[in-house]
Parts: sequence; C-alpha cells; structure tokens
Amino acid sequence: MSTTMASPTPLTSRDGNSSLSLSLLDASARSKAIELWKQIESTLSCRRLMCSSVWTETWLDHYGSKIPHSFAVGTRQGTPIAVALLTRGVGQFDGPLKLKTWHVGTAGESDDDSVCVEFNSILASDDDQSEFLRLLVDWMQARSDWDEIRLDGFAWTDVSNLFEEDSTCTIIRKASRYFDLKEARDSAMEPINKLGGSTRSGIRRGLKQMGRHVLEWAETTQQAESIFQDLVKLHQVRWNAVGKPGVYASRPFRDFHFDLISKLVPKGQMILFRVSNSHGVVGCSQSLVDAERVLGYQGGWGVNPEISSPGLLVDYLLIAECQKRGFAKYDFLAGETATKQRLSTHSSDLAWIVWRKPRWKFALLNGLRSLRTKMRRRDSHQQPTDRTESTSPSPTHESKIEGKA
Repeated sequence: MSTTMASPTPLTSRDGNSSLSLSLLDASARSKAIELWKQIESTLSCRRLMCSSVWTETWLDHYGSKIPHSFAVGTRQGTPIAVALLTRGVGQFDGPLKLKTWHVGTAGESDDDSVCVEFNSILASDDDQSEFLRLLVDWMQARSDWDEIRLDGFAWTDVSNLFEEDSTCTIIRKASRYFDLKEARDSAMEPINKLGGSTRSGIRRGLKQMGRHVLEWAETTQQAESIFQDLVKLHQVRWNAVGKPGVYASRPFRDFHFDLISKLVPKGQMILFRVSNSHGVVGCSQSLVDAERVLGYQGGWGVNPEISSPGLLVDYLLIAECQKRGFAKYDFLAGETATKQRLSTHSSDLAWIVWRKPRWKFALLNGLRSLRTKMRRRDSHQQPTDRTESTSPSPTHESKIEGKA
C-alpha cells in the first residue's frame, strides 16, 4: 500500500509573509518520510549531525515505538525543501503533574532514557531555517493537545532572532564551554599553552604519572566497538560506586549509541578515543562531530591512585589530537563542571525554549510552591536568598555529559 503526503497545511508565519507550506506525515509513513529526508539532505550542504537522516532514523529505531512522532515537511511551490521530526513527550512532569508536551527533533524521551540532544537543529537551508522553525511552532500552538511546546538544546545563535522578543515563552540559556582549536592552531600554539597555570601543571603531572602511553583514535568499526565497551564498563563502575546508575544503565540509550558506531565512525562523525599505559586502560571518550565542532559527549575512566585527574588527562589528550586533525572547536556541552572550566577557552549558549499553556493546575502548583517557599523563609527567620524556587517551566534536559565531572 503506497503512502502519500498529507495535503499542505494552510498555515503561514505570524507576519503573513511565509512562502512555505507545511505538510505532515504520520509515523506510519516513516519510509516515505526518510526518503524525503535524504532527498532534501542531498540538496543541501548542511553538516549538522542532530538533524541528519542517519541520526534521526537511528533514534527512531530505538525510541520510535515508545515516542509518538510525525514528520513535518516544508514545501515551496510543491517542492520539499525542509524537514523536521515532531515528537510527543513521554514521562514528562512538572513536580507531580504529568505534562502533554510537543518537541522538535529527537527529544521527548523520559529522563532516564534521554539522549539529551544538544546543538539540535532542523534540516533546511540557512535562508529557510527561521521561517520553517517559526512555521512549526505556529502549527503546534494552533493545536489543543499540549501543556508545553519545547525546543530542546538549540544553539542560541540559531534561534535568538526568532524568539528573543517573544514574551509568550520562557527561554532557558545554558553556557556551553569549548576549547577553540582553530584559534590555537592559527597561533601555532600547543593546546596546553592556552590553559591556566594550575591546569597546565596538573596535565604535566598527570602525563608524568601515566608514563609511556598509547592513544587510540578508532579508525574502524571493530576498534570503535572495543573502545565503546571499555568506556561503558569504566563509566558504569565509577558511577555505581557512588550509588548512581550511570547513563548506560538505560538499554535504549546504550543500544542507540552502539548502533550509531557502525554508521558514524566510518563517516568521521563519531570519535571513540582510548588512552592506555602499561597498567591497562586509563580512560575512554565518546564524541560526536557536528560540522567542524567536536561535541564531547561521554567518558569513562578508572580510579587509579597513581594518576591524579585521569578524566582531565584523557580530555586534554583528545583536545590535542582534535587540534592536529583540523577541527575548529571542542565543545563540552551544557552544564558546569570543574573539568569543563579548566579545559575551555570560550563559551557559547544553548537554549531550551518553552511555551506553556495557562492552566489552573499550573497556577495551583505555583501557588503551593510559593506558599512552601514563604513557610521555609519564615521558619528559618532569614531574608529571601537564592533558595527561592522558580515557578516558571524548567525542563530537566541537563546534558548527560555532566557525568564527566
């Protein structure tokens, strides 16, 4: 049975000047949608990973049966020129309240299973990005089946022109620290010389403690899978030791990334990196490649009393290797840790943008939160401080890279 695209939705952007029409394909039309996705992809020079067909299709392989979804296609004069995945959130809550949420891109999973997408994007030309994204938000807002609409982990520079002045949404901006590889390379500087004095001393001390070592940058799927297995083991042991499950306790999360290895490593879009010495594996790192930017996604390392700060050491050695290989930036993603602060030279912002419907249940919840805060202040006999709880929507999409602290 053939699947056809739904008729274009009669929707234009808020200023009434949109030249795009929006068409929707439901989940049952996945094959047709991915075919269109690849067709549009072939006409663009876009190298963004999170809106690529391979990332999206692999995510659907592991999450599509759990997360309701559809495909939005932007057409101009009957020709498809833009596409995005729309999802309905599962297991989304604000306190005790279950939320009906819409998301753009590979998002909407429960927190335990989430890939925590960052540098999210839609597949469209630079000229059509803003218009298509505005059209998507308008379409979701016109529906009645939502409590919140969320744009998760978009680069602030990609969306600021659209939503900075939008008073109907809450914008949560998070710093994403990075090391500017191109700047150091253009200055003919070793990465270590761009860092602070105590960090330089820590790295040199760690290198001396580690002694002779071997660096592996996976060039084959087999090698990458071997490094990934070591990474998972080291990561889980470390976090289980402090009473936490570790991100790879999630089967969908682990299987999604393992499946990506054979698809992304041969194309140079995923990096599996391992550092070993005479005593065995010191640590491993998994990174994703988004255009010329390396995204430091996950890491794992053992507890070795002979090597201080093995995580810092592994990350630094990867940064140095990325500089040699011509990448522009090594990005640590959102969230603050000591390692990110020590190894970064610059920072940009990622944005989580939320539209929330004014419902009585939210007003009641915010009222109860406000009352609890007042009671705490009264009981402590203290002036209001930063303990005040926010009553605005605050999605819990903190990057799993926080585990690299």
